[in-house]
Amino acid sequence: MTFILAMVGYCVGLGNFWRFPYLCFKWGGALFFIPYLFCLITIGLPVTLMELGLGQMFQRGDIGVFRGIHPRLMGVGLASVFSAYSIVAYYNVIIAWALIYFVASFQNPLPWSLKYTTDVAQSIKKCPNLYITEEFFFKDLVKLYKDDCTAIDTSSVIIDESIFGSEVYLATLLTWVIVYFCMWKGVNSSSYVVWVTVPLPVLFIFIMVVNNLALPNASDGIKMYIKGYDLEGNPPDAMEKLSNGQMWSEACGQIFFSLGICMGSMTSYGSFNKKYKPIIGDSFQIAFINCGISFFAGFAVFSVVGYLNGIGSPVASKTASIGLAFIAYPAAIEEMPGSNGWSFILSVTLFTLGIDSAFSLMEAASTVMQDSPMFKEMPRKLIALILCVLGAFFSLFFSFNWGFTYFDVVDHFLNVYLMLLLGIMECFGAAWVYGVGQVLDQQETKVAPVTAGQVADQEKP
Repeated sequence: MTFILAMVGYCVGLGNFWRFPYLCFKWGGALFFIPYLFCLITIGLPVTLMELGLGQMFQRGDIGVFRGIHPRLMGVGLASVFSAYSIVAYYNVIIAWALIYFVASFQNPLPWSLKYTTDVAQSIKKCPNLYITEEFFFKDLVKLYKDDCTAIDTSSVIIDESIFGSEVYLATLLTWVIVYFCMWKGVNSSSYVVWVTVPLPVLFIFIMVVNNLALPNASDGIKMYIKGYDLEGNPPDAMEKLSNGQMWSEACGQIFFSLGICMGSMTSYGSFNKKYKPIIGDSFQIAFINCGISFFAGFAVFSVVGYLNGIGSPVASKTASIGLAFIAYPAAIEEMPGSNGWSFILSVTLFTLGIDSAFSLMEAASTVMQDSPMFKEMPRKLIALILCVLGAFFSLFFSFNWGFTYFDVVDHFLNVYLMLLLGIMECFGAAWVYGVGQVLDQQETKVAPVTAGQVADQEKP
């Protein structure tokens, strides 16, 4: 049970909350389930089974697994661990934003409260071209606007307009400290943490769904989510959506990032299992629980979008990613009774969704170092400390105002190109170089054909 919780915690992250629902809305609601489920069955499940099976068979991390298959494939494992470590560098900055919103939830009124715009005596709103939640995030937090409310073009100018976000970096350092104490004893520490960080956000999402469905115009938001209606209430063109190749590529990308395949963590967690532990049932549970939480979270998200659209909020169009979580949702919270409590629930949900994915990604790098001859005798606590200190240094770059643009660039190239390439190379290494015949000749394993590939069922003969 702890293994399932740890894997679900790793898979279920911020993308389940803010990206999957948006993709459903963007690509025609339930129409998006067609490519999504197709990619889940043909890519997500087989690769999940393969990575967990390889981790158990070799009892090593990603580099050790692919070096064991063939020495020249070591680079595949190295690239997967590098991508996971790079992701954590900016992922922890996003978690740090959630920590800042958590602290802000104890301030009454909230820093983005409309009371600051209606009460002239205490008005702090300075940017007339920004809604107050946009001003708090873009100007006060990520420093994309100067004090005089002029925008900074971080896509073309870095040095001349460089502003360091000290609050963000302090919160990021705290996030790295938390990650360290989650992984400093390996699975012995993280196995206790997941009993809190996995069920707690699910409970809070359930509370948000119950509350948000009762909001005025919430049903309009659900139509946007399930039927793909646009903000004006127009239905989508089904054939136009399904014939668009981008819809299928984004469904594939969502499966890769949501399940966390080709990042080394699946192999790492699999290596901690007993060699003959059956994994097929576990893999199906992990995949379908992850997808189920994504689907359920969409009701919490788009009921709020419908509510904001109904009241004519200027941020109702923020239906995806950071804009949804840190601009649109806080705007809706401000309109609700007990806004501080809802801000607390939102920030804790975002933090717990992110933190277990973060320390799971770090576990991949830690396992690889532990497997190497250079670090084999080094205590795991020291390995975790080295990784977290280096990671905190790399997060420094994402704490500048131009780090917001840098985040988009790194995220795009890692998640769109490198992940797909690694998936191809991993399957090539396991099925072509290692060979199905070799696996069948292994006396200690039985191999059962599952979906598109061969997966070790790990049962003693």
